[in-house]
Amino acid sequence: MESVHKLEKTVAEWYKAVPHLPKGGQKWLADNVWWIVVIGVVLSVLGLFSILSLLFLAGAGLALAGGATGGAYGSAVGAALGGVVLISVIVSLAVYVIELILMAMAISPLKNHKKKGWDLLFLVALINVLSVVVTGLLGMNFFSIIWGLLWAAVGGYFLFEIYGHFGGAKNVSEKKSDKPAFTPAEKKADDKKA
Repeated sequence: MESVHKLEKTVAEWYKAVPHLPKGGQKWLADNVWWIVVIGVVLSVLGLFSILSLLFLAGAGLALAGGATGGAYGSAVGAALGGVVLISVIVSLAVYVIELILMAMAISPLKNHKKKGWDLLFLVALINVLSVVVTGLLGMNFFSIIWGLLWAAVGGYFLFEIYGHFGGAKNVSEKKSDKPAFTPAEKKADDKKA
């Protein structure tokens, strides 16, 4: 988990330079993110039913591939294609279930403004990025990787806009420097000018 926290700090630095929502917008988003996640969980459960439908469809395609094609080569190609689709759907289902569980676990801590809730959402975002890249590479669909990473960046933007409300840096956009504004010598020189 330590590496995730290091990555969190690195990503927070990336978003430090982008324009930020007004403070009121950040507060509203932080106060209401829990019910937005509830809606996401409900929609994910509905999406889970779609993935299960695809799983059954892929299984039926795999079963029918042997008998419907007639030829020996057609059977082998149909079975291979059905197997690839079946494996892809099973992997998607596993990732979906993991994301769904993590999002559901985040609801209560988010409602109470606990860092654990934000951490769980960050973990969901990381899993989502990994899923987009792996799926895109396996399908040789580089446009989907670019599109998925673009949406992940937008989601990350909103996630890091509420970072300070959940125990992250107090304000990512205005990180306080450890260095004092003036050194004692500069302060004396400034006082002499005045």
